[in-house]
Amino acid sequence: MSLVVVGNYRNSLLAGIVAAHLRSEGIDAEVFDLNMSWDGAGGVIPVRVMVKKGEVDRAAALLDAAERR
Repeated sequence: MSLVVVGNYRNSLLAGIVAAHLRSEGIDAEVFDLNMSWDGAGGVIPVRVMVKKGEVDRAAALLDAAERR
């Protein structure tokens, strides 16, 4: 199954927190491009949080709900 980006982050700590939140809700989340970002310097490319294609809608809903808190 292919992976889809559910979020791009300039901060690796935030990307890790997002991935951990998704995992705590039973969604397999992976962090990509971790070594391509330098915290505080804007990085070369954003750190991506990715999930399986079939879990995108649920992951997006969880992230939207978390943002509204």
